[in-house]
Amino acid sequence: MFTRYEWAEHYLKIIHFVASSMCNFFMGCIAYKYFKEKPFYAQMVCFMLLANQKVEYLMYNDQFAALFICKAMAVLFLDTDPLQASISIGMALSIKAPVIMLLPAYLGSIHFKFGTKHLIGSLMIILGI
Repeated sequence: MFTRYEWAEHYLKIIHFVASSMCNFFMGCIAYKYFKEKPFYAQMVCFMLLANQKVEYLMYNDQFAALFICKAMAVLFLDTDPLQASISIGMALSIKAPVIMLLPAYLGSIHFKFGTKHLIGSLMIILGI
């Protein structure tokens, strides 16, 4: 893939840009779900995400941890499968250790929305990864 050493940085920036775009997509999904009656608020959130240039400069593994956290929040907020969200949180936790500070709020929301059975399953998935 890397034909020349000088191009390696450009390839990595493309991969990080795709990860940043996917984070924006997941946040847009959350915004459109939250602002169902007033979609122009969700459009403003999406425009603010597109205008924020600082997020795209996260390098190394920060962008991928943010991608997994955004995916987990979107899956959990859209009331789909909490076990799929637990896989994403487990992946983010394996990339960056400070994600462990999100676990109390994340596990509390799973317990509140889905019950104890899904909470135990989510804990097993997070600990397994």
